Amino acid sequence: MLTKKAFTIFEVLIASMLLIVFVVVFYVSIIHSFSNLQRIMELRAASLILQERISIIRNLTFDQINALGGTFTSSAMGSLQDASGTIEKSSYCAGGKIIKITLRVNWTSFDSRAKDASIVTLITEDGIDKK
Repeated sequence: MLTKKAFTIFEVLIASMLLIVFVVVFYVSIIHSFSNLQRIMELRAASLILQERISIIRNLTFDQINALGGTFTSSAMGSLQDASGTIEKSSYCAGGKIIKITLRVNWTSFDSRAKDASIVTLITEDGIDKK
């Protein structure tokens, strides 16, 4: 007697469900990977802007630093949506010979969330590494 071997409908349904689950998981992981990559690229751009600006500030004299305005711009800000830069100055010690400088970049991320990155440095009246 000849017997036909085939999959039952139940086996086909289970295999189809497993395939669908694997495809959905793969798709979601790809979407999350691209989102994380975009976030990393935005943070990298902001970090480069901050490091560029802090290098410029460290080459200024103490009087020039005291005269700095409250905002800054950079040509690299074009890579971030609605980017703006702010400079916050505060006296770090009572004598006023050390200034704490905080640079902050604010932008709107690709998913329309407000993001920011900042960097802080101390500048002395005598300059960097002066005794």
